[in-house]
Order: sequence, then structure tokens, then C-alpha cells
Amino acid sequence: MTRRAALGAAAAALCLAAPSAAAAQTPQGSLSVGLRGAIEEGEQHLVLRGRSVVVTGTVAPFVAGDSVVVRFKRGAKTVKALRAPLAATGDGSKGYFSARYKPSRTGHVSVRVTHYAIPQVGVLRRRLGVEVVGTSLAGGSRGPLVRALQRGLDRMGYAVPRTGAYDAGTARAVLAYRKVNGMARLLTASRSIVTRVLARRGAFKARDRGKGRHAEVDISRQILALVENGRPAGVYAVSTGKPSTPTVQGRFRVYRKQPGSNEKAMFYSSYFIRGYAVHGYPSVPVNAAASHGCVRVPMADAISIYGWLSPGVGVYVYA
Repeated sequence: MTRRAALGAAAAALCLAAPSAAAAQTPQGSLSVGLRGAIEEGEQHLVLRGRSVVVTGTVAPFVAGDSVVVRFKRGAKTVKALRAPLAATGDGSKGYFSARYKPSRTGHVSVRVTHYAIPQVGVLRRRLGVEVVGTSLAGGSRGPLVRALQRGLDRMGYAVPRTGAYDAGTARAVLAYRKVNGMARLLTASRSIVTRVLARRGAFKARDRGKGRHAEVDISRQILALVENGRPAGVYAVSTGKPSTPTVQGRFRVYRKQPGSNEKAMFYSSYFIRGYAVHGYPSVPVNAAASHGCVRVPMADAISIYGWLSPGVGVYVYA
């Protein structure tokens, strides 16, 4: 066989072995997945036990009658599987789907979304992890939900540590939140409080929203708020004067500072009129106004409050 004939035979063999371009083409497509009702804490998706989470997403291109399968798994066990039909988005280029799940117990749930192949779109898969967490918090709790609660309180101006543990500082911040919102004066965070805080509801609203710094003492709610440019920079639960020795009301200014403790056990005192001061004290009752007219703050918060209340800062006391 001549060299030319051999080349021709090889080319013919290749043509027979290779499929046509149309036959070789694999269906293409894209799948996006998201969550509604989940709390994002770092890279984790949190869902409160008993509260629905909705898996949403799109498939492109859209084909009428197409669908995806959404599975919720605990370990190797599928606890729920749903076929979610696709509905055309506004321009018709994508298909939208949603699937709802309400977890009844805590733990890790794997969410797996699968689009099975059809002539126009290939197999598509996505996976997300969800942590189902309890709905109330108390001393000793720790983890991502505590961090989310602390972040939510901090965003609204409550004085709270960011430790990831439900410690004494977090309990005091929850107490302040409860007082601001007229709730039972407890140190625990119920389901209602957790959901409200995560939704950014229940912030302290200053009466004086002018520029600059001032402090507001609300006798009726037993609250001290450090306000900057009309927004709370620190909100604390306090104890003001008992009925027989009430805290004087009005607008004042810090006129004297006294660091450390004095003979009356007043700790880091900022005086705003006569002998009345904002100061730390060993006893700050949760439910009662108990002072001799001063504004008692917890010892753990006293130094930071003292540092914020510089000389000349206004103190607005009202009931």
C-alpha cells in the first residue's frame, strides 16, 4: 500500500471511531442553592429547632415540567425528600424552586439538591450543611447560637462580651434587653428573645437624639444608656434610688470623677449633681431600685462606663 493510501485509510478509521459533534456534546446547565430562615454565623448556617428553613435555588436553562429533588439527611439517613418543580423566572432563562423543612431536634442536617439529567440539562448537584440548634440559652451554654446572640445584642448597642459562652456579661446584657423591652427581669434568653435579637428588634431608643455624647438614665426601666450621636453605644441594667431616696431627675453634666473605691464602697464614680453619681457597687438587684439616690452599675462594667463618662458629658435622668 502506498503511503498516500495508508493515510487515507487511517483517516477513514478515525471518522468511523469518533462520534459526531452533536452526539458527543454533554448537556450543560447550572444549579444555585440558598437558604431562607437560616442564621449565618461565620461559615455556619444555623436553624432554630422547630423553625422552618426554606431551601431555594435556580436551574438554568429552564425547561417546562422540570424539577429537582431536595433531600434532608442526618448522617446516612434521609429524614425528608421532596421533589420541587421549577417555575420560570421573570425572563424565562432560569427555573426557580423552593422546599420547606421544619427540624424537630437538634444536630447536623445535610441538605442535598439534585437535578437529574434530561436532554437539555445534565446532572447537577449541590450540598449545604445546617446546624439545628436549641431555642433558649442560659448560663453555661456556648457555641454558634451564643455567638449569634452576642453579635445581635452588640449590633443594637447592648454592652455584651463576644466570647461564644453564655457568661455573666452576656446574662447582664440579656437582662438589659429584657428591661428595655418590658419583659420579665431574668438572666436567661428564651426562644422569643433569641429570635427577636437575631431579627434586630428591641433596640434602646434614645430620647435625646442630638449630636455628641450623653448618658440617659431611665428610672422606670432601670436602664443606663450611653448615647453617641443619637444611637446607643452601651446599654446596661442598673439600680437607681429606692422610693425613700429617689434619684433626682433632670439634665446634668459630669462634674467630678473619683477612681477606685471610697468609704461608701462606691467604685469608679462619675458625679453629676451634688453627691449623686454613676458608680459601681457590689449589690445591683435585678428587680429593685435599691440605692440612696445614685445610679448603681455592676462592678464588672464600672470601669468601662467610668472611662466613657468624661468630664462635661451630659446625664439625662427621667422616669
